[in-house]
Amino acid sequence: ASQLQELFKQIGQCAIRREHMQAFLEHKNPFEPKATGLFDLDSFFGDGWSIVGERKVLPERWSPRMLTGISALNKGEKSVTGTETKRRLKHKQLLGVEAFWDCWNTQDQIPEKLKRKTIFFDGDVLQYIHGCRTSLYLFWDGGRWCWGNRWVSDYRREHHVSALAS
Repeated sequence: ASQLQELFKQIGQCAIRREHMQAFLEHKNPFEPKATGLFDLDSFFGDGWSIVGERKVLPERWSPRMLTGISALNKGEKSVTGTETKRRLKHKQLLGVEAFWDCWNTQDQIPEKLKRKTIFFDGDVLQYIHGCRTSLYLFWDGGRWCWGNRWVSDYRREHHVSALAS
């Protein structure tokens, strides 16, 4: 059921490729990234995607064990857009796609306390050829880490945090 939900979400975000549908029809997880070296946008999403601006470089001596999250909500707020989150946190060293990829490939190193959060890697924004802009994120779903990408203009709530290195 979670894969079907993810499938429809990815369709809505213009991120579905033929390979995703083929894997789904073969009862495989169509969104299981293949771990190979540095994050490769074309291999991960397919043609038509780019990273807006320069890619964020991982901090020296980086490890997913250093991952922490920060919320952009002000006291009394229930939600804020991803766009506003990025504006409010512009002076922070937000982690991007390389940190996402490293965390995805070494999930056992992600701190336990983050299993209650949705972790956005806002340091880098992905843009599709038709203009939609998204951020990658990780979330804990019933015993395993899952990933997604969400429109930057979507609202975020108190359990949504932006990735930082502690």
